[in-house]
Amino acid sequence: MIQPFIPYGTIVANASNINLTTYWCGMNNFGPTLENNTGWIVCDGTQLSSIIFPHLFRVINNLYGGTAPMFNLPDYRGYFLRGLAMNAQQDPGYDSRVVQPGSTGTAKGVGSTQVCMVQTHEHGYTDYPGTPAPGGDVANADSLVNAKSTFTTGLFTDNTGGTKLTGEETRPKNVYVFYLIYAGRPNERDSFL
Repeated sequence: MIQPFIPYGTIVANASNINLTTYWCGMNNFGPTLENNTGWIVCDGTQLSSIIFPHLFRVINNLYGGTAPMFNLPDYRGYFLRGLAMNAQQDPGYDSRVVQPGSTGTAKGVGSTQVCMVQTHEHGYTDYPGTPAPGGDVANADSLVNAKSTFTTGLFTDNTGGTKLTGEETRPKNVYVFYLIYAGRPNERDSFL
């Protein structure tokens, strides 16, 4: 059987239930041990030996931390992956990217991160939470407005307040998966690179 070419460092999303304490799923091992290893490892920041996984080390080196001969896998738990941008036209927050602690990478390179954010925007209101000035006196309106919150306390899918859209983070609709990185089998001798 001809083995397909898979570059070391390739990332895939996996929808199976991998046991995080053992890295097992059926007969497959998705962790950095020798037995039944698939060549794929969960991206959870685990530290590996460059002697056992020399091919993966050659392509990611200490980009995600570690000190030779050890190196760290990327830790993609809780992250959305984003294609590398070359400028602010492709990524408006291009200049706000940072390097992960311990990384040998750059703020605008593979492995850099951004904090969560909500794009600057405005809301239109049909009812202002206060008392208008008598006779439309705009100059004195500030002193007559009731002391009520001027902050948006919730966003909803419609005007009934039925489905709340605000919460603990800004996010698109999403589904959990395991991100796996192709490391090759431990102590693998053949190399495609």
